[in-house]
Amino acid sequence: GGVVSGGEAGVTFDGQNLGVEGAGPQCGGDGRPSMPAQHMHLHFLMLAMYEVPHLEIWHAFFNSGTPGSFSAWVHCKDADKCRVGLEQSGVATFKLVPSVYSAWCTDLVSPMLQLLRFALAQQISPAGADEKFIFLSDVTLPLKPMPVIQAELGKHPSASDFCFYPTGRWFPLKTDNQTYKPVASQWSILSKKDAQTLLERMPEPRSDAPVSVPNVENTSWGDFEVSHCIDEGAIYSTIFGLLHLDRPGNSHLGVGE
Repeated sequence: GGVVSGGEAGVTFDGQNLGVEGAGPQCGGDGRPSMPAQHMHLHFLMLAMYEVPHLEIWHAFFNSGTPGSFSAWVHCKDADKCRVGLEQSGVATFKLVPSVYSAWCTDLVSPMLQLLRFALAQQISPAGADEKFIFLSDVTLPLKPMPVIQAELGKHPSASDFCFYPTGRWFPLKTDNQTYKPVASQWSILSKKDAQTLLERMPEPRSDAPVSVPNVENTSWGDFEVSHCIDEGAIYSTIFGLLHLDRPGNSHLGVGE
């Protein structure tokens, strides 16, 4: 587990450098030296409403990659409309997963879990290849060719990537201002190990109700001052736990380690 660094500088939070800065989401990291790029299977996991826009661009992007080294999955709020659009486009790369409960700022965790369930069930060839699971919105577009992205992500095969919001947006524990749920963009990249951990700790998504996010370190969501969307605080803390500023060496953000 862990996270890959997106930059050198970090913000100071109560005297601690947490590797998060700026006004918007920032990519905080573990500071580890990169490894030589190696074979990496990429799973592109898209959350969409009624269609996959710009399929001609995605088609060109997938054509830049090596067949068998990537897969693409999409969860749609309206699966029937998405299915028709994908069939008419002739772009067969995106595989549509059965729809589950999905509501902006209430529960985008369920479709994320659904995408992971289907992607992890896929048998990857060659066996033992490293895998990354990349969450995308339906307004995302690729800016670099597939081999460039695979090579970059292959430098940190066991790491996951999260872009954190400024610490002022994190969720503090109501009874302890030293304990937080770090808040990160849901558009993250998970290693296979971290993806498996997330599925093991989360309940199976349902079509008729939002997911019940499990307690973390004996704390429930009601114990925190939650001011933003659940998906911004649930994924990271479910995998890595809470951040305790009063515990030396506690920061699993991994800055400088």
